[in-house]
Amino acid sequence: RGFYFVAVTSSNPEWNGAGISELYHYDLDSKSYQKIALNWDWGLGGDYAVTPAGVLTHLANGATRTLAFCKKEDDRWLQQMINLEGKEEHLSFFEASEDGQKIVFDHSTSNQLPTYYVADLTLKRGNLAFGQQQVLAKLNKILQKKERTRYEILRWQGYQNEEVNGILYYPADYVEGKQYPLVLSIHGGPSSVDLDLW
Repeated sequence: RGFYFVAVTSSNPEWNGAGISELYHYDLDSKSYQKIALNWDWGLGGDYAVTPAGVLTHLANGATRTLAFCKKEDDRWLQQMINLEGKEEHLSFFEASEDGQKIVFDHSTSNQLPTYYVADLTLKRGNLAFGQQQVLAKLNKILQKKERTRYEILRWQGYQNEEVNGILYYPADYVEGKQYPLVLSIHGGPSSVDLDLW
């Protein structure tokens, strides 16, 4: 019995908003809390969904996210990375049913409109799997026919050799080799950033 909560931590208390989000579990019986070992330098990157078997988490990963399942075994937390054949990096939300049998999630990129899925959540040999994925809804059929811009995710070394990332959007009529003006829109990090999502 208990609940999960998120706390932001930073190396500089004055700039707490630029910190990372960490996930904790509070046990009602012992009246104590424990930090969940996400084993991820950039911390939580968005939602988390509680299931009877554990907690499904979004982890910050620059302009994308990654998905992990954490479960408690005795006094420690075990983590399993979830592979959805690339979809795991481009989810903006997910929600599990109360019984932990189903999950609803979406998938999109900067130039791919959202598709909503429903899947079975199954636990096989202690590992969580998304089985029987089915499309629940695709939106904006008219917009699907419109041309969308090319983009790419870039990573480079920044101040103090920290990795910086961003999304480069090309002009609609981009011609290779031609020079174009560049506009920078700087936004946060590492856990709160512009994402490769619609």
